Amino acid sequence: MNYAKYRFFTDPTPFSEEFLIVSDGMALEENDKFIVDRKGFNNNLIMIALSGEICVEQNGKSLTLHPNEGVIMELMSQHKYYGKKGVDVKFLWMHFRGKPCESLMKKLSGDRKLPFLFSDINVQKKLYSCFQIMNESKYEYKISAAIYEMTSNIAKIAYSENSDDFMDILNNYIEKNMFSDIDLDDFAKTMHLSKYYFCRYFKKQTNMTPMNYVSHKKIETSKKLLITSNDKIEAIASELGFTDRSHFSKAFKKQTGKTPSEFRKKYLTAYD
Repeated sequence: MNYAKYRFFTDPTPFSEEFLIVSDGMALEENDKFIVDRKGFNNNLIMIALSGEICVEQNGKSLTLHPNEGVIMELMSQHKYYGKKGVDVKFLWMHFRGKPCESLMKKLSGDRKLPFLFSDINVQKKLYSCFQIMNESKYEYKISAAIYEMTSNIAKIAYSENSDDFMDILNNYIEKNMFSDIDLDDFAKTMHLSKYYFCRYFKKQTNMTPMNYVSHKKIETSKKLLITSNDKIEAIASELGFTDRSHFSKAFKKQTGKTPSEFRKKYLTAYD
């Protein structure tokens, strides 16, 4: 890869500084010994890890960026970020500032959201597009619009990423795909998150792995089918995506303490 075309340092025009969002620097870096430790700097930052791990320290927070995870920060207060020792790191970064984004950054900072870790492939694509825009002769308006869209998308993630919204979206997804194979990659994409970050955040919210949670929801649905239909247990197992009756029975008993046959028999006997 030609790294030169992924490195820009510019002096924004006075007009751009006054009315637009500007970037005075952006680059794709590959460095196994980088560290930035500053008391303050008149800029904001979006940074996305492509390989390796990046540690971020600011406002009492310590974050670790894994591949395809990013962070947005305001740099006016003390901050530090660096590559994990002994690990080759490749990452994208971009400074930005300007009146059109000041209120958004103040809101994020005031709500103690910053530094904010995110994982959204669309933001990564938009950041790459900023490098392409910088190759154009008249880029000021385009780069301002691209940064505004990017920061707005990150803010949307920051304010929708609470446990209630998160679980509502995922429970709706499971309900719609209850009788299909639910793939972990697709599951993560419903929240525009990397698989690693999705699993980590999911475990934090539910104390379960995503696929264990899916199995739990499927067992709850199977209980309804066992008492409201005459379908054979093998058919219910297959319909819900279990590999066979044995797999289904094992998961069912682990969750309910009874086999599907015992559960159905007890219910029907109670209401006979």
